[in-house]
Amino acid sequence: MSINWGSELDKVDEATKPIAEGVHTFRIVEAKPTKASSSGNPMIRLSAKVEGGPDEGKVAFVNLVFPFDNPRAMKMTLRRLSGLGISAELLKAENPSIEQIAAKLIGRSSNGTVAHREWNGETQNDVDFMNTGAVPNVVPDAPSIPRPDISEPVTAATQPVAQQEIQIPSPAVPTTSAGKVDERAF
Repeated sequence: MSINWGSELDKVDEATKPIAEGVHTFRIVEAKPTKASSSGNPMIRLSAKVEGGPDEGKVAFVNLVFPFDNPRAMKMTLRRLSGLGISAELLKAENPSIEQIAAKLIGRSSNGTVAHREWNGETQNDVDFMNTGAVPNVVPDAPSIPRPDISEPVTAATQPVAQQEIQIPSPAVPTTSAGKVDERAF
């Protein structure tokens, strides 16, 4: 069997390019509870797949570490969880284990801001779910206002399923005494 190494290497190169920096919609496709290797703290290792845009299908890996002995670091984890639709109120009400939190994360969608960082000589994706909010109509625990992506036109495929129609009154158009539009006002 002959192997086209040029084609195979091109596929590997394309598939492993970092996700473009900026805001993307991600769906959590995997959430594995584990322990952080350096601290031993409980951790959830997320696989988040890009939905839409030129990077559709690319996967970013995000670690949610639960440093119970460090309140400042824990606050960062709680903000990331909130960005994924798991609020502090939900945590207080349900008192879930790390395994239960991981199970709740699978299938959720959220906007995330991608930045790049260098690690072991390679450019890595760094995804921040903190300030972008959950995608509407997907995560019931985190109501949010949709943020339009002005880089892509809105189509039937990208428009939210349930969107409330808002009527915005047209501005008054100045007219002359004869009822014609007064073009001097423009």
